[in-house]
Amino acid sequence: MIFSEISKKRISLILICIIILIIVGFLFTKELFFAKPSKVVLPEAKREIKVDFQKDLFQSPEFTGLKQYGRIPVKEGKRGKDNPFKPFEE
Repeated sequence: MIFSEISKKRISLILICIIILIIVGFLFTKELFFAKPSKVVLPEAKREIKVDFQKDLFQSPEFTGLKQYGRIPVKEGKRGKDNPFKPFEE
């Protein structure tokens, strides 16, 4: 009879602890997964950025000395194999 009283108290204590853990876990995951995103306010630009483009770049010897390698427009070649499970042939 003494053992049944102790086991009933132990079982009820374990159930209460499990219920408390479930409630705390639910509240934590609710805040973690269902929280509303905060709004981020970015400061506005206070000054304009002026870009000075130098057109004489195209007449410079460095630019005119560049060579073209390959063809333009680039043509897309054949991709992959018709049968992806077929072994490579050499």
